Amino acid sequence: MADNKSLYGLIIEGKDTTVPLKDSKVHVTVQGFIANVESNLTYCNDTQEALQTSFIFPMDDMSAVYKFEADVNNNHIIAECQDKQKAKETYNEAISNGHTAMLLSEDDASGDIFECKLGNLPAGEMALLTISYVVELSVETDGKVRFTLPTVLTPRYSPVFGHYVEPGSESSPGQVDIRTPCKFTFSAAVSGCYNIKSVSSPNDKLDVKVNGDNLSALIGLAEEFKFDHDLSFDIIYDNINEPEIILELGIKEKGEKTGDSKREFIFVIDRSGSMSHDRIKKAKETLLLLFKSLPVGCLFNVVSFGSDFSTLFEQSEEYSEKTLDQALSLQAQMEADMGGTEILRPLKHIYSKNCKKGYPRQIFLLTDGRVRNTDEVIKLAKKNNGNTRVFTFGIGDGASTSLIKNIAKASYGKAIFIKDKDNMQAKVITAMKGSLDNCLSEVSLHWDIPKCFTITDIPKEPPVVFHGDKLVLFALIKSSDAKRGISGKFKLKGRFGEKNVSLKVKIDIPSSSHNDLPLHRVAAKYQIKDLENNDDSSYQRDGVNKDKIVLVSQAANIISKYTAFVGVDKDTKVPVSVLEEPPSNKNVSS
Repeated sequence: MADNKSLYGLIIEGKDTTVPLKDSKVHVTVQGFIANVESNLTYCNDTQEALQTSFIFPMDDMSAVYKFEADVNNNHIIAECQDKQKAKETYNEAISNGHTAMLLSEDDASGDIFECKLGNLPAGEMALLTISYVVELSVETDGKVRFTLPTVLTPRYSPVFGHYVEPGSESSPGQVDIRTPCKFTFSAAVSGCYNIKSVSSPNDKLDVKVNGDNLSALIGLAEEFKFDHDLSFDIIYDNINEPEIILELGIKEKGEKTGDSKREFIFVIDRSGSMSHDRIKKAKETLLLLFKSLPVGCLFNVVSFGSDFSTLFEQSEEYSEKTLDQALSLQAQMEADMGGTEILRPLKHIYSKNCKKGYPRQIFLLTDGRVRNTDEVIKLAKKNNGNTRVFTFGIGDGASTSLIKNIAKASYGKAIFIKDKDNMQAKVITAMKGSLDNCLSEVSLHWDIPKCFTITDIPKEPPVVFHGDKLVLFALIKSSDAKRGISGKFKLKGRFGEKNVSLKVKIDIPSSSHNDLPLHRVAAKYQIKDLENNDDSSYQRDGVNKDKIVLVSQAANIISKYTAFVGVDKDTKVPVSVLEEPPSNKNVSS
């Protein structure tokens, strides 16, 4: 198929255009820090010929799609999770015979882009798509819990193809065409154990109704939405620092500081063409704040990269008035003029140099994350996490969540996203404090519950926790009585600098039920990511955890890099085949 990864929505394969979106309905339910999103999209083929179509859409890296349905030409197709190769074979066979089919999978090189091969869309026909996914919500530096519904995600630069399309051009990729008439309906419901202080949006006027107990709220748009930004809203909980436990009935069996400012800081700045316009401006502003926040006595250096890379100093220099002036001079002259996004070479160059004794190394990476070799970069960061932490800054709306989050996670650093209207200074200070502070590490859970229960902790190895961060851990609980609640206690243990710390929590909660099982699906997404991060997979061979990943993926009906959704008849569970006039080109690349 043509390389249409620079477009989002229902695209026409082989053409640099999309099928018009006519109607969009979105409903969100938020329970604490977990959001369940249901979207209904209506597209129309206004042409006089059948179209070969793919639905490409951006998601947060930790989003888990668990439901995808399509109504095309009076046929109702539901997506069922299968082994990816088997799903592709089923799809290609149907398409080669001129039938309508559907295939949904993650982008092979970027976990925050999903592609659905919808197949043949007849002339004049409507395509009604239903997508449901779950996602863990982020907590901002000011304590706000943020939900974001992406409408824009810019394309990824590929070292293989060596090109990108510059944002802001006449046919800017990754942008919703606001000239296309589209009806948009949005609603949300918030509930949980936390008191709701307020619900607001940084960009839109909301209609918010909080119930009298302050434990639930209904949210809607108070004015027409403009498709030029991410729709988002912030929830402020009153008692956010108190532990919350939610038990969901599932699927039947099937701040202390070190006081030591001796650090080596290496600022790695993406100056590729994709960082042009507002992104390079935002990166320069962030870099300036970081320079001004450096502690006395540290070492630092600046690395600029694009198709090639350059360094401010041959090796890191001591932070002084002279070296700061040199850094500020470079910062003032920075432009997005270094070509493509070749991030591996500068990182390998940094890692090849030994750390200076007594100066722990911290990398501050500022990028939009538009690279195709995400897995290689993450593996390199993980390989060197014993001597170097990476603090990643995703610059601008639509920065790649997959790259930004996973580099930080693999290196025991912290991921921060700086969008157009964010409080940049607060986020920069948070990152700098994190690089100087001790963090909670070696986190583990210890359960004291009746023996009739068995526990599986997810993730197996919890991430490090910085001051002010939230920590979300999942536990899959099995019992002979599926509807039974759970009573007992658990202890969370960890290490904070040189000190051992622990937190005891009592459990006495009944089971709850949610038809869409959002907690289970988010837990499954975490489990899959956990297995993938400990996998030796590459683009050429399958990893050792493939079978486990496929098993979890199919059980929760969420896709992974080894599985895909394929359309099957709702009642018979066999692939749907509806004879249509095939497009002129029947050959579909897998």
